[in-house]
Amino acid sequence: MRQLVYTDDDGLERMVLLRDRDPDDPALGVQVSPPPLQRLTNLTSDELKQLNKLLTKRGLFRWRDVVAQQNGLTNVTGVVARDNGWDRAKTNEVRRQLTTLYRKYEREEMT
Repeated sequence: MRQLVYTDDDGLERMVLLRDRDPDDPALGVQVSPPPLQRLTNLTSDELKQLNKLLTKRGLFRWRDVVAQQNGLTNVTGVVARDNGWDRAKTNEVRRQLTTLYRKYEREEMT
């Protein structure tokens, strides 16, 4: 198996797993992506795209990935906060929302 990262029609980075012999066609792969970030509140589309890109780059797709990379969400939100001039309160709120989203998404995936 190999990974293929591509940008979808909405400008979000996605990753799929492909068999070694498959061509580089995302439609042939198994989608592996962070939870739907559109559920986060008070973020611009550019901020959502940057979050998505960094979460994909770090491999933070499921709650277990977040737990394994203990500072993963902190680092990602810190980069986006720095680049977009967020204050500490907004950074902490986005991190809290992300944590809740990952946990909820994991429960939804199990049912």
